[in-house]
Amino acid sequence: MTFKLLIFDLDDTLIDTFSTFSPSRLSDSLQTMIDYGLKIDSPSEALKRLIEIDSKSSSVKETIKNFVTEISAFEVEKYSSIGIKKYYEEFKGNCQLKPVDGALELLQKLQKRYNLAIVSKGLKETQYWKINKAGIKKEWFKKIIIVSEEKKTAYASLLQENGYKSSEVLVCGDKYELDLVPAKELGLTTIYFIWGRAKNNKNKVITDYTINDLKEILKIVKLKE
Repeated sequence: MTFKLLIFDLDDTLIDTFSTFSPSRLSDSLQTMIDYGLKIDSPSEALKRLIEIDSKSSSVKETIKNFVTEISAFEVEKYSSIGIKKYYEEFKGNCQLKPVDGALELLQKLQKRYNLAIVSKGLKETQYWKINKAGIKKEWFKKIIIVSEEKKTAYASLLQENGYKSSEVLVCGDKYELDLVPAKELGLTTIYFIWGRAKNNKNKVITDYTINDLKEILKIVKLKE
């Protein structure tokens, strides 16, 4: 099989969001909830607990809601909404961030032989900041698409715009339902990357490949160095 297009998710696929970006954003979210009246005895201990909950959660929204529920039985929705909004929408670009191990080296090799694309969910300004901060070169990619909800439409548009057959396209991501299920529905080859929150996933997944190291993609696409 010869691939012509390789599509990557961004968060916890090319960049280490879970370990480097999320802790600082959760700290900001916690402080904002406190500023709005959430009663906390020890902010430092509360942050440790928030990060501990996040390490076992499937999403930041779940993390913050579970944390607030544990801390206070009152106005859970109010404070959860404040914390979630701070995490996603009020980003100032002052966070730590690094690429996933081996991501830059992999992309440098792949872009010489294949067309690459990023399809990422999030706010456009924030996602482009992450790309730049992590040292990912935008010129390595034929297309970068930032979506607000589902990814199937973006995948389909990439196929249509370039005339690719479904068998010529590979999608790699860490979020099964968001990244890979819509790719499977279009007949694309899928790689489930176990990183970040994917390590917490206990549900059964059905994909073409499952990897724990991005360098394994080289074997999958049969790249000869």
